[in-house]
Amino acid sequence: MAELLFNRDYVNLITTAKSQSGLNYRTGPGTSYKTIGTGAYGKSFGRTSGNYYKMSDGIWYQVILNGDKGYAYVRDDVTKLVVPKDTPVSDTESKKLIDALVNNDIQIHESLIRTANLLATAKAKGSGVSAYEEKYKGLLTRLIRRQEKIKNSKILSWKTGIKKGMDKLVEGFKTYVLVNWGIYIKGIGAVPIVAVVVGAVAGAGLSVAAYFAFRPEYDESKTDLKLSKELEDILKKVDPVTAEKIKTDLEKQVDTAYNKGKTAGTFSGMFNVIKPIAFAALGFWGVTKLIDSQTRKRAAVGRCK
Repeated sequence: MAELLFNRDYVNLITTAKSQSGLNYRTGPGTSYKTIGTGAYGKSFGRTSGNYYKMSDGIWYQVILNGDKGYAYVRDDVTKLVVPKDTPVSDTESKKLIDALVNNDIQIHESLIRTANLLATAKAKGSGVSAYEEKYKGLLTRLIRRQEKIKNSKILSWKTGIKKGMDKLVEGFKTYVLVNWGIYIKGIGAVPIVAVVVGAVAGAGLSVAAYFAFRPEYDESKTDLKLSKELEDILKKVDPVTAEKIKTDLEKQVDTAYNKGKTAGTFSGMFNVIKPIAFAALGFWGVTKLIDSQTRKRAAVGRCK
């Protein structure tokens, strides 16, 4: 399937059929997808989120259906988009949704770092974890996409907690993810991995637009948070002793690194908000380096024999 794109100009527009024959709205961007319902001429059935697919037969808009009935896709040539005059959500509702999205992504980020440790250790021991790696890859890819949308949407103002001095950690993690899962972190550097967005608010006069633009990502993040914790729990059961050791090692490294950072004044401001995340990543990098080192040692011993 084509890449899911985003355009601020497509956010929060009322959708209705362009002709009196109406239109079908579907589960995906194409006529081969199942029809969910029919939109009548002149009657709204939902609002655009700003997400869309550019397919060979035209642009397919993602629509948030009225009545909180989920999402659908409609093609541009049969759809009329109308600028709304009403304000269906308040600034408070919009802010709560954005805050919840960011909080979900932070928790997912932390869980994925722990899960990456478990996967790396299991692979080093020869355990079959390919199916789990695919699930991990999907969760990580969606996290990156959500974070990119936040930073590139121009609807939200945002800030991260990362400061200077993490270059080696960033490159180490980026290389590991690329080698093991074939994911190249691009565009916004390591933000999805080392410092997810820790604060995001709608720009002036854009709170309603922010709600509709990020409602799909919020719903996705809720599902992904549940999936990430389930995946982590499964891998803990695969090797509970190693899981507990990783947890202990990470906590120790977090405390040591954070205390050194406070003394040296290296990290400050919003970085303190996500220090568990950033230093968990530091712990991850250290553990993977240790695994690599042990693997090389075993290989050297094997050659000597």
